Amino acid sequence: VVRRVGEVAVPVSIELEFSDGATRRHSWDGQDRWTRLSTTGPQRLVRATVDPDRVYLVDVSWINNTRRVTPDPQPPARWSLRLLLWMQSVLAFYGGLA
Repeated sequence: VVRRVGEVAVPVSIELEFSDGATRRHSWDGQDRWTRLSTTGPQRLVRATVDPDRVYLVDVSWINNTRRVTPDPQPPARWSLRLLLWMQSVLAFYGGLA
């Protein structure tokens, strides 16, 4: 299901990426609030991207244009490592004051 969040209705392309690396593009006129895309075949859907070529530069948030079927484990791990590095730096700073 692809949903239009704002009030501006523009035609947009939607790219579906499958587990074997194949991609398929669909066009959506954007007039309705949402549309449902269905696929057939043995390949599993990995990711769906709205406006993959970034034609509409006035998009408020490009973060919500791509959704994966299974979450990517790298971003939470990356943020956890940054938090641990920050905590280590703070503790080293306060340890030096003692």
